[in-house]
Amino acid sequence: MNNILLFSRKKAKARLLCFPHAGAGAISIKPLADNLPDWIEVASIRLPGRESRFNEPLLTRFSEFRDDALSSILELQTDKTPLFLLGQCSGATLAYGVAKSLVALPGTAVLGLIVVSSSNPTFLRHQMSGVNLRDLAEEAMNTGIPKEILDVTEFSNIILEQMEADYRLVFNTVSEVSSNPAPFPILEFRAVDDRLESPSRWEGFSTNWETAVIPGKHLLIQENPRDLATLTLRFIERLSDPQTNI
Repeated sequence: MNNILLFSRKKAKARLLCFPHAGAGAISIKPLADNLPDWIEVASIRLPGRESRFNEPLLTRFSEFRDDALSSILELQTDKTPLFLLGQCSGATLAYGVAKSLVALPGTAVLGLIVVSSSNPTFLRHQMSGVNLRDLAEEAMNTGIPKEILDVTEFSNIILEQMEADYRLVFNTVSEVSSNPAPFPILEFRAVDDRLESPSRWEGFSTNWETAVIPGKHLLIQENPRDLATLTLRFIERLSDPQTNI
């Protein structure tokens, strides 16, 4: 499964499938994995065009991304481990779309979705409409990527292409995925000092929604993985099937 990075746990009683932010690789989830207990197996989606999939073409359509992800997720889920999804920033919208696709399949369940530092899909659709996505990607790149990397033209061009493709994928996802309330609970994390996201909430996207605000500026997996892991753990413990004997 080249499109999933698995932080394998031998006796996992729950699985947390993560979707990184725009331009990031699957390894970016490691700080969160390092702060969760051994009974939670963390997996991270690896998009084409990065890490071991560097030579594969970037994806910009949700249908292509969904099919690419679902094949490996369903293979992973043959063991029926209780499944939760998490997405950071733009990855939250992708996680939401995949979660809704999963629960539409017979015999497949998503126990909960965790969204980190992300505006809701309806707001994103309005925010991104008519915007030059390359300019948006360049602005985000110059804000969040270290200067020593941007100074290397080859690296900066690669990152810009990845981020532009990811933003296009997110825009197409919010256009293709229904915003009707999901059947799974949503836990929304926001950073205290986040100036990148709007105050728009995910409240209307699930019949069971809750929110938590923790210290940080935006990318909480990197900035505050300990607090993020603590509250994520409580969410998973509360919603996991009692038969897992957690």
